[in-house]
Amino acid sequence: MQKIQMIFTMISLTFLPFISTACMAQETRHTGGPYYFESFANYKIPFWPIKKLSEDEAKTRDAYYIAYYDKDGKIVSFTKYLYGKMEFDDKYFYGADGRIERRELSKSTGETAIQYFDKNGKLIPGEK
Repeated sequence: MQKIQMIFTMISLTFLPFISTACMAQETRHTGGPYYFESFANYKIPFWPIKKLSEDEAKTRDAYYIAYYDKDGKIVSFTKYLYGKMEFDDKYFYGADGRIERRELSKSTGETAIQYFDKNGKLIPGEK
């Protein structure tokens, strides 16, 4: 049994760099923008856009999202459009260490909110 585990470990360690490189190559790092998307992955802040669209594809949909990125590939703006009008606009601000520090949310209703995050990226309760 130990011999099988050792062989498996050796094979895994041999191919791990190739698997990691292949996975990273599939991730697209965006800078600048605009980039158009169909949706987003989850409700964690900052939002993570998924299913990239062309501008023409996006504008044929009832809802789509536009994202902008900084030079390091961090999302700095994420806007939802519904029936051709802005539904909400999120702006993200990062500290020198690259972690999110602040979110500024504007809604089509005119409501705005500012949220602050701690050094672990967790929302600081009660901050507006």
